[in-house]
Amino acid sequence: MSPRIKPVLRSRRWKKGDMQGITTKELEAMLKASKNDSHADRNRLMLKLGFEFGLRVSELLELRVRDIDLENAQIHLERSKHGKVHDPAILNALLRDLKSYLKKRNGKPNDYLFVSQWNSEKPISRVYFFKWFQKTAQAAGLPIAKQHPHALRHGLGFLLSANGCNAQTIGQALGHRDGRMALMFYGSVTDEVADDARKDALRHCSYL
Repeated sequence: MSPRIKPVLRSRRWKKGDMQGITTKELEAMLKASKNDSHADRNRLMLKLGFEFGLRVSELLELRVRDIDLENAQIHLERSKHGKVHDPAILNALLRDLKSYLKKRNGKPNDYLFVSQWNSEKPISRVYFFKWFQKTAQAAGLPIAKQHPHALRHGLGFLLSANGCNAQTIGQALGHRDGRMALMFYGSVTDEVADDARKDALRHCSYL
């Protein structure tokens, strides 16, 4: 490269310290923003699944019909990193949505849960999902730091942290190999959360 030509440095669209996990209120705003989509049922279900199970984009888009066990209210997850496999429970509200979607979907067990509109044998592409998520997040008024699909996964991590879960529990829920990664991302809490925890702990000490 010529010494006269300076490389173009790509800068972050958000500050490194910004919280990049969406809150439950922001998720609700995204659900409302997507209610008029041409594939509203599918898109809203992708948001709910991604948030409730802290899925990576690849894990969400690679889900197949057979991974949803309606009878036992469980979902079969194969994490893309570390090869972890588990079958967490599906909450009732999400279970109803899945039953309704699968009835309309009428797919075979090996079919992808969320298929491309151009090729029914392939899942939705990552590029499409990223663009759709960013557009929907913008419409819902989310800050730039949260206008990417990984914000769904971070959202569950921060939610569990705010509810007092330890790093090992959060790591297990998100499919980490151990709790160190969860501690790195979700180990810090806000002053309000820490103060509420302190007051709750001291409330049990009658002499204070």
